[in-house]
Amino acid sequence: LGGEEGDSVAALVVHGGIPSEGGLAGLFSVADRDGMTEVVQKKQKFAESSDQGTESQARRSQRRRLLEELVWSDPDRDLFNEDISPNELRKAGNNYGLGAVRNFLQKEGLRTLVRSHEAIRSGLEWVDCGGGTEMYTVFSSSNYPDKRGENQAAALRFRPKG
Repeated sequence: LGGEEGDSVAALVVHGGIPSEGGLAGLFSVADRDGMTEVVQKKQKFAESSDQGTESQARRSQRRRLLEELVWSDPDRDLFNEDISPNELRKAGNNYGLGAVRNFLQKEGLRTLVRSHEAIRSGLEWVDCGGGTEMYTVFSSSNYPDKRGENQAAALRFRPKG
């Protein structure tokens, strides 16, 4: 990925996908790590947890849902619609159409979503989301899982065009 020398990269890099509500302002509010380990390691649904502390239950649930979506969500590459729905296969996060990716990126002034949550046979997949936006899935573990798989690993480097 690149641009002209000195250009900044207009990309969001996450593990899973885009949030169902809000935008980048909501992403930054997740920076407080309280309760994150539980969501990431155990895939525990935000609604099933019992949060305590000074922050309201509703606010903590909202933050946990956002984190779950960023970590466990998956795109539906066959849908160019704007739908975002619960991910029934993983029982965590959402499935989202490519139109939802396009709308999120355009709303936030971004061009590229980079994610890594799914094993890709070649290690790297590029998808045109329309409207000058794109999504990469980059999987950095070869032979996944446990050296039994047949996928290659990949890395994505941002650099100037030239």
